Amino acid sequence: LNKKFNELKKDLTNSQKKEFINVLVLGQTQIGKSTLINALGGNAVVKDNGKSCTMHFDDNKVDSDKINFIDSRGFDMAKPTKDHINDIKKELEKRNKSNCQYVDVIYYCINKAGSFQNEEIDLISELLKIYPSEIFPFIFVITKIDYPQEIEKWEKNIKNSLTEREIDTSKIKIVGVRAKVEDYEVNAKIYGIEELKTLTINMSKDNKESPFFGKIKNQLYDKIYGEPLKFSINSDNFELFQHVIIKTVN
Repeated sequence: LNKKFNELKKDLTNSQKKEFINVLVLGQTQIGKSTLINALGGNAVVKDNGKSCTMHFDDNKVDSDKINFIDSRGFDMAKPTKDHINDIKKELEKRNKSNCQYVDVIYYCINKAGSFQNEEIDLISELLKIYPSEIFPFIFVITKIDYPQEIEKWEKNIKNSLTEREIDTSKIKIVGVRAKVEDYEVNAKIYGIEELKTLTINMSKDNKESPFFGKIKNQLYDKIYGEPLKFSINSDNFELFQHVIIKTVN
């Protein structure tokens, strides 16, 4: 038990040295993930490599906001869900081994002109079962939105679809943005970018624990009390948490 607490304390200390918020950006191929990242960064953050799609997981750091947007290869819904899940799992597990690289927030991008396909629902449901939103704050980003009212139908559709698959949607956020305006779109304007950035920063602050810390903490608490711990542990209350667990076990 003491060894486990030493691991937790080391992880907590290292996490507090983390400089950038890491945001993993997911979505179908050519849905506009790179365009969104450039809008959030205020300039051409994503490097133009002459290809229409990101081929793997690329870091794109915005120094002014201390946010690192991780652009990802787009999902091809014709491929099996398990292949996409395995790719994400490998990337998250690789990053979780470093306290400075673990993912703080996940975006899933959907074009408002499209639909929430069954294949996408299956993929996201599986992802949220493995990485629940209590550990990885999850934001659906609906792109090319012009009016706030357009979000309402998407929010209802997404939450109903996930609830049917027994996914807790209480901590999932759904926001609308327009990251780019084409020359022919006379009445359109950039929308929701600063709001999304603020939400991302606030959600990452609320989620102060690394996935490793959250998982081990909940395992300890659940083993003793039969339920996961409902609040975050930080440097101010870590000693109290340790004292309560050890006293209960002894």
